Amino acid sequence: LRHAAAAPEVLRAHTPAALSALSAAGFIERAVAGDLLAAHKLLDRVLALTRLCQAESFDPAAAPLGLKKVLAKAVELEDFALIEPLLVATERRVADHFRRLVADPAA
Repeated sequence: LRHAAAAPEVLRAHTPAALSALSAAGFIERAVAGDLLAAHKLLDRVLALTRLCQAESFDPAAAPLGLKKVLAKAVELEDFALIEPLLVATERRVADHFRRLVADPAA
C-alpha cells in the first residue's frame, strides 16, 4: 500500500499478483519477489491440505501416514520429516524480507 499512490497498478486482490506487480514496477527486487512467491505457494499448499484433511488443529505426530505422504508430495519433498525444517527456513526468510521492506522503512 505504501507505493499505491505513486503506482496504483501495483494494487492487486491476490498476493502473487501483487508481488509480481511490485517487482515489475521496481519496488521489490525480482529475487525477493521470487522468494516471496515461492513461500506463498509453499504455505498455501500446506495450509490448504491440512485444512481440507484435518477436522481439528494439525498434529504432525498424530497425522495419518497417507496425509503425510500427500503433504510431502504437494511440496515436492521425498520425506514428510523435511517439511518442518523447510517451513521454519521459509518463515525466517519471509520475516527478514518483511523487516527490510516494511518494518525498517516504517520506523
